[in-house]
Order: sequence, then C-alpha cells, then structure tokens
Amino acid sequence: MLPTLGRELGRWATENDLDVADDAVRADLEAASLTFLFRVLLLLCAESAGHLPMANHTSQQRSMTRIAERVAAEVGNADPASTSLHSSRRSGWGRAHGGATQNGALFAADGFDGAELLERAGIPDDALGAAIVALARATDEDGTDIGVDFCGLEVGHLGHIHEGLLSLRLRIADRDYAYDERGVTDEDGRIEVAAGEVF
Repeated sequence: MLPTLGRELGRWATENDLDVADDAVRADLEAASLTFLFRVLLLLCAESAGHLPMANHTSQQRSMTRIAERVAAEVGNADPASTSLHSSRRSGWGRAHGGATQNGALFAADGFDGAELLERAGIPDDALGAAIVALARATDEDGTDIGVDFCGLEVGHLGHIHEGLLSLRLRIADRDYAYDERGVTDEDGRIEVAAGEVF
C-alpha cells in the first residue's frame, strides 16, 4: 500500500507544481502516505475487533472492510481519471473522528502530520483501490479472495508495523524501477516508477 500512496501523491504533487526534490515537500508526502495507511489499518482493526458498529447496515456499507471488498471485486475496472474513492474517504474520516478512535487526532482534517495534504490531494481510484486491496484482502489456498482478519493483531504488533513503516523514506528515482516481493528492482524491464518520480 505504501509504495502506491507515495508514488501517487508524488504524481499529484508534481502535477500541482510542488517541488518533490525539496526534502520538506517529500516529508509532507511521506507523512500523508503514512497517515492514510494508519487510518485504513486502524479502521480495519477496529472493525474486525467489533469496536465499530458493523451490525448496522448503513455503517457496514461505509466501513473500510466493505470498501475493500467492493474495490477488490472492481479491480481493473476503475476509472483512472476518477478520485471519487479518495474523496469519499475524506468525508468518511469525519465519522471516525472521535468515538472508538480515542481523541480522533489521526482522523482530523488538520493538526496531524500529512492530514492537510490528504485533504487537498487526489489519488486515482485505480491506484487507491489496488492499495486498499493489498492491505485488506488476501487469497486462501484455493485462490479465493478473502478479507484479512485484523482482530488478532495486538498492540505490540501494531507498534512493530508502525516502527517498520516509519523507517521507510520517499526518494526520487535515479532510474526506472519496478516493485517485486524483494522491494524495488530494475532487473526485469518492467517500469512502475520512472526516473525522476517519487518512490
């Protein structure tokens, strides 16, 4: 999820005349990427553990779990020009602000690292949908698409994930790259990140 968010926010920043070579701009993009990821992860954990009202039909349809299920079924059919998924998430964060999420700071529109940039940015549906699916969905041994059950994650697991993600930094690609299970590579000729782009 994080490579996609960083890359797409980097593209948005470039299109909006922000200098991605500036360390401060990249730090803000990095914070926005992590904030979005942590929001999604926290909601998925809270929904899996029953801390958010999943029994209510309206709440269930607006849940991150249901959004991930829906976009998994639509992968490959999303409009690359649309940012409606990101726009709907911006309005959806307000419902998560407070209540089951302690003081709600992570979901605030400002006052949290990267939050203000997320309010302004647009992430295309095809990229954001694939990123959410990468975090929230898996396949079983039969190849069937299933949701990931996050209720088994303990605070220590989340802390370990948090520390690991904070060690990652957005960079400017010095040549064309692709991602594979080992990370970033330029070995097989695929190009997912072009030279000069944020990755």
